[in-house]
Amino acid sequence: MTKKTILMKFKPDGTVETDAQGFVGQQCVSKVQEIISSLDPKAELKDRHFKPEFYQNATTANSTAIRR
Repeated sequence: MTKKTILMKFKPDGTVETDAQGFVGQQCVSKVQEIISSLDPKAELKDRHFKPEFYQNATTANSTAIRR
């Protein structure tokens, strides 16, 4: 099982950058949103960039190729 980590960088202008590591697919979105909402329920999402892992699904990420 891959370790899941969310790094958060709080900037002087009030914005927060997040980097979700070890997540696959939509898992990162819900977990980051949960954390942000707990810090500030009125926080607004301004921009979102996804890493390649976002476009994988859990089955693809956990599968292993078998050769015969």
